[in-house]
Amino acid sequence: MITSAYDPDLSRFTDRLAPISDLASQYGLRAVLEFFPWTVVPDLSAAVKIVEAAERPALGILVDTLHFNRSASRLDDLDRISASRLPFVHVADAPVQASYTTEELPHAGRAERLPPGEGGIGSGPSESNASGHPGGAGGADDGHGCG
Repeated sequence: MITSAYDPDLSRFTDRLAPISDLASQYGLRAVLEFFPWTVVPDLSAAVKIVEAAERPALGILVDTLHFNRSASRLDDLDRISASRLPFVHVADAPVQASYTTEELPHAGRAERLPPGEGGIGSGPSESNASGHPGGAGGADDGHGCG
């Protein structure tokens, strides 16, 4: 079950995320938090803080290669996260530019997605690195999964 944070009160959001994870578990599902660069949970680091604060072992993080690329997330960040927290990766490619406005970020996420290899993101966090986490990057890597 994919969740996202649009509540500016992250403490309240975290408190609500825990019972969502519990409910999902009752049905054999896992809740995951997806971060979006234009929200109050803009990157992987912020998502990790919330998921850990919720104190639910089944709660995970969805890594979307498009959002990962456009956020402050780094491939090295994945090495600091237990693989059990990363049950879901959304692999997509898209055109890449030097910077994005707040208005361009959601537009890219909804309208500019391409099949892997057809844009400028590269393979991003979709290949396995040495630690077994999603994390390698194809081609020359700038640390954001841009090959």
